Amino acid sequence: MHADYWDIFASGHDAQSLWFGYQLAHGLVQRGYAARLFTDQLDVLAAAVADLDPTCWIQSHHGIEIADWRLAELCVVAPTAIQVLGTTIPAVYLARMEAGPTPTRCVEVVAHDADRDATTPLVMLEQRGSCTRMRAQFGDPPFKAGHIKSRPNATTLRKLWTKPAMREGLFQALGLRSDLADGKLSVFFDVRNKRSMLSLVEALATGPREVCVFMDKRPPDWASSYPEDRSTVMRHGAVTLVELPARRWFLTDELIWASDLVMTTEGDIAARACESGTPILWSSDDGAFFDWYVMKSPPVIRRTVSEMFDALATGADAKWAWTCYMTRWEEMRALSELVALRVKRAPDLIDVLIAALSGTSEEAMERQFSPTVPGEELV
Repeated sequence: MHADYWDIFASGHDAQSLWFGYQLAHGLVQRGYAARLFTDQLDVLAAAVADLDPTCWIQSHHGIEIADWRLAELCVVAPTAIQVLGTTIPAVYLARMEAGPTPTRCVEVVAHDADRDATTPLVMLEQRGSCTRMRAQFGDPPFKAGHIKSRPNATTLRKLWTKPAMREGLFQALGLRSDLADGKLSVFFDVRNKRSMLSLVEALATGPREVCVFMDKRPPDWASSYPEDRSTVMRHGAVTLVELPARRWFLTDELIWASDLVMTTEGDIAARACESGTPILWSSDDGAFFDWYVMKSPPVIRRTVSEMFDALATGADAKWAWTCYMTRWEEMRALSELVALRVKRAPDLIDVLIAALSGTSEEAMERQFSPTVPGEELV
């Protein structure tokens, strides 16, 4: 196996793992490396990206070799394997990495909260035979390994048009009326926590501002509460609720960029919103993400964002949290722009991994990730 060949393992049972894994593979290919993406649900990936056959166990897609997870037990192991967000690597594959005659590396890519006290972007975990086990964590340098950034395969609407024109073109692509969000705060609502979904929608409906909510599915109790509303667009209080059709990842990206606010319980959606500069409200389960997002913010901003994060997690006090949040809306927009700037300035996680793993000596690795003198990729 060529030294520039990487294997990436991502699970279709976890949407954020699959999205991050695909972006990593795409990034490697763009940098001239060969990448093979193993997943246990090709059908989920085929629904998310175009030109992929869900029935074909191994195929090439925009330069990425995509294979069914079960084939990993039969394939030659790569010098470097990446395990995305806890995705399981087949035991047979790992055993061959450990027993091989040449050194191999297995890198576990983890979220913000997995190791909050890390002092280096790439943490050495253990040595098993020929295989060195490592961990790389999302976050800002010099103590974290950067961010996995989106890499669209095609020119996106936002690169061609102004935001209003992009929004109109996006609505047409989704089969929606172009005037749906006129004069309203547009919210991309990807909350999959049934406890909080209905409470949040009701909070928006009684809130201080007209809101257009884009969501994949109505709240579970909505049909029984409002049985006369059967269309994909419906009105309830201050909310115009729009049910979105099934779509691919690139249209979700455009929707995030076109929205004024993103509410989500999904890690990949949160990461994409941070990169876009769109204000983001995520579940409070990830305390490290919250600390990273509101870094150096005044106490009142931290408290206001924290209350909305709690509302997404539990649905408790959603109306009060939403009212407080909207009173500081301009400050929230400014915060999201600062977050986007931090993401832009931080290295791409794949560049950090390439820089760290391209050398062979421990001395070279130590120089690259010294906490006091970080390498160029980390500043």
